[in-house]
Amino acid sequence: MVKKLNGIDSVKVMDRMKKMRASGCKGIAMVPVEDEELKKLIHEFVEEGIPVMIFNSDLEDSDRLCFVGQNALQSGKVAAGLMAEILPKGAKVQVISGYPSNQSHRNRSEGFISELNAVRKDVEILVGKVKVISNDLTTRNEQELKRGLIQFLLGQNAYVQGYSPVMILFDKLFDGKESEEEHQYTEIVIKTKYSLRI
Repeated sequence: MVKKLNGIDSVKVMDRMKKMRASGCKGIAMVPVEDEELKKLIHEFVEEGIPVMIFNSDLEDSDRLCFVGQNALQSGKVAAGLMAEILPKGAKVQVISGYPSNQSHRNRSEGFISELNAVRKDVEILVGKVKVISNDLTTRNEQELKRGLIQFLLGQNAYVQGYSPVMILFDKLFDGKESEEEHQYTEIVIKTKYSLRI
C-alpha cells in the first residue's frame, strides 16, 4: 500500500532518499510519511552511517537520530483544555485532523478551517456560534483569527524545526556529538486575536 502525505507518497520519499545516498549524502533531515518500509530504510541508512533526523511529525520506533517538533499529544491536550474553557457544559465538539498518514495530525486537532470552508455558505453565520482551535501560525490562520472564525491558534515554532535538525546533523557529522534527547519538543505557543503581532 502506498501512503500519501501532501501529495508525496512513501515510495517517492524512499526513492529520493536512495538518490541522496547514491549522490554521497552524509545525513538526512526529513518530515516522514508513516510507513513500515520507510522505517526499514531509515534503519538501513543508519547502519551504513547515514544519520536521519526527523522533524515536524515523528516516526516512532524508527532508528532516527532524534525528533524535533511539537509534542502533538500535549498540543491536543492544550486544545482540549482551551475548548473546555470556552464552551458551555454539554456542548458538542468535533475533532478534525489533517492527513491520516501523518503521526502529528493523528494526535492533534488540525484542519478545522478547511472543513468549515467545505460546509459553510457564509462565514459570518458561524462567527460567534462555532468555536475553533487550530494549529500553525500561518498567514491564513492569523487572518481567520483576527476575523473571529478561530478563537485560538497553537504555534509550534517552525523556525526551530527547520534550524535544529540541520545543526544536530552538523554536530553529529563534524564533531561526533550525539543528540542529548530523543525528543526535542518545541514550545506550544497559544495566540489569540489580542496577542497577534500587528
